[in-house]
Amino acid sequence: MRRNIRFAGAGGQGVILSSVLLAKAYGLGEGYNISQTQSYGPEARGGACKAELVVSDQEIDYMKVDKADLFIAYNQMGYDQYCNIVNEDACILINSTLVSAAAHNHYGVPATEIAEELGMPVAVNIVMLGALTKLLPDLKCETMKNEIVKSLDQKFQSGNLEAFEKGYRYMQSILDVPTSVPQNRNIMVCVTKQKTCDRLIEHGRSILGEQGGELSIIHVSQQQFNPFNHTKDGEALDYLYEKAMDHGVNITVVRSNDVVETLSNLALKNDIDCIVMGESRESGKNADLVTRLKQNIGDHARIEVVPRLTHMP
Repeated sequence: MRRNIRFAGAGGQGVILSSVLLAKAYGLGEGYNISQTQSYGPEARGGACKAELVVSDQEIDYMKVDKADLFIAYNQMGYDQYCNIVNEDACILINSTLVSAAAHNHYGVPATEIAEELGMPVAVNIVMLGALTKLLPDLKCETMKNEIVKSLDQKFQSGNLEAFEKGYRYMQSILDVPTSVPQNRNIMVCVTKQKTCDRLIEHGRSILGEQGGELSIIHVSQQQFNPFNHTKDGEALDYLYEKAMDHGVNITVVRSNDVVETLSNLALKNDIDCIVMGESRESGKNADLVTRLKQNIGDHARIEVVPRLTHMP
């Protein structure tokens, strides 16, 4: 895993501190390899400011961020300058108080407004970090909060933790993820033949937490699919099986030309509480699939769509 992250905004908005706190949380708290760089204009405040972070589970051989997988814009100037220097599957988080932009891969949080309501206008960056943490499937909320406590002066800790929680809960409301998790859950993770299943399985595991329950992995193939005639597809299935074994869970491959009907039947038959799936590359495709799936299963299970955060081949 390699994730290229870019923050952009103006001096005085805490752009650089955001990247430093995130780097410490990933590097010291979660054990990833990290590389953090920054640049800013000659003005102390108000000038252009950029900070970049590379996160990887392997050694980092190239420390710079060319195209970002995840872009966080604190103001309009920063957004306009870097919004197009991203991978096609990038996720973009904006401070919607100051940035006017909208697209299927954008998440907007009124961070300036939230910070001012708290009486802490300088905490815009911490509000954004809270929202960002909710988007990141491999960074624990407690890890980020612990880093805020360790890195900031004690007299500012309480206010900044509140700002963090506000941003986190705002993003939680966007993603429609309940804060309470029932006991003895059954989680069904839906994976495709693309090599993106690992983080989906991890997301399913994080929902289960320590409360117990059952995790299952489902892959729906076309009825005419024959892995022996498709080398790449066969290799992809091998990868899925390997990842399932790594996580100690079973994977079920079902042949069907109706994905929605198949997933609905499996969810109802196995008393599934939550269905986890990845965000589609095609704008609108997920929305249609999720809508049809919800119509079939009603209130029997909720659906969590995990945003794309990395550019996959």
